Amino acid sequence: MNHTAIPRRGAAFAQADVTRAIKGAEKAGFEVGEIICTPKGIRIIAAGHSSRARADHNPWDEVYDDE
Repeated sequence: MNHTAIPRRGAAFAQADVTRAIKGAEKAGFEVGEIICTPKGIRIIAAGHSSRARADHNPWDEVYDDE
């Protein structure tokens, strides 16, 4: 019998890549709702803006934006 080994492909992404994507979305003020990992990459579905993003809101930003 001739058994040929099927080469194993490396993972398209690592857990560190997923963690980095989640942290980036959260830092941008999004609440992560769902994560989809495919061989083409990582896709994050946001459930909306987090309340933490509003905590960073400075009311003076609106005053300076109007000038």
